[in-house]
Amino acid sequence: MQNEIKKYKNFSEQVRVNFLNKEKFFHAYIVETNENECCENVIIELVKLIFSRIYSDVNSEEYIKICNLIDNDAFTDFIKVYPNNHIIKKEQLIDVKSKFKNKSINNLQVYVVFEADKMNKEASNTILKFLEEPSDGVIAILITKNKYMLLDTIISRCQILSMDNIISQIDDSKLVHFFELFESSEKAFLNYNKILEDLFVDKKQAITILDLLEKKYYNCISEEKDINEQTLKYIELFRNEKNNLKYNLNFKLWLDNFIIKYMEVKENV
Repeated sequence: MQNEIKKYKNFSEQVRVNFLNKEKFFHAYIVETNENECCENVIIELVKLIFSRIYSDVNSEEYIKICNLIDNDAFTDFIKVYPNNHIIKKEQLIDVKSKFKNKSINNLQVYVVFEADKMNKEASNTILKFLEEPSDGVIAILITKNKYMLLDTIISRCQILSMDNIISQIDDSKLVHFFELFESSEKAFLNYNKILEDLFVDKKQAITILDLLEKKYYNCISEEKDINEQTLKYIELFRNEKNNLKYNLNFKLWLDNFIIKYMEVKENV
């Protein structure tokens, strides 16, 4: 199995079960990245592994040529879809289907949607239709940091693979510290300098923390606990504030406003 995949022990086992030990592939997969960096390399290796099943000899000249084409974004039976201005639109997905109208010689085509959680409503409905009426020989792979950011109807039509959360311990310590510093309104403002030094060091670090918080509350929903209006307000706050941070603004002023907004949600039980 490819080296990039082997870095993640549990994910490697999931790939072995789903792609190496089955005669026929499923038509759609979701890969949860669990905040891992550079996951695109892993996905590219996964795609190569899928196409390797066509060949009895992976050292053959033809398979090596396919791998080179994949690496150079020149293989017509493999398409990557990325967000455009932080959004994936239905037109991008319709374009994939249009390009795949001509069947592959090997009857196998793969498309990967990176950051699939950024599909807008129309795009989500479009991909759902594709999954409900799958085309023979076409495999969809949706990449997301958290599967619960996708529609339940999409999740139910996909096989789920999850990358090992190699930074979970660091994540947990950051979140524990966050909740300690934000225990109450009074404590939050008294700990302002500590929050700035330990957590919200800069915009990039702040977005990372907000990502972790958003995922935590999505997991609460997935585990069917604390599913209430307050939980949804937290998720909305974290998402909005991540967007706000992308603009050129006064970082300390943003932090002041974030603390106020967070404590309003926290104390309005």
